[in-house]
Amino acid sequence: MKQKGFRQCRSDINIYVQTKQGQVVYLVLYVNNLLIFNKNLDEIKKVKLTLLKVFEMKDLGETEFCLGI
Repeated sequence: MKQKGFRQCRSDINIYVQTKQGQVVYLVLYVNNLLIFNKNLDEIKKVKLTLLKVFEMKDLGETEFCLGI
């Protein structure tokens, strides 16, 4: 993730943050799941496309429930 411009959060090693042109994107990793947070849906789609080029993954759509959040 660091090669893609994300930096690992100091307080939680499973959270990555990318700041680009005023946009902040959060990636939250948990076992084999990934959540992407951003106000702009287009920015989320860009991150997904970038990740799909590197990792084998499925898009399960929007999160309906996240334990602990």
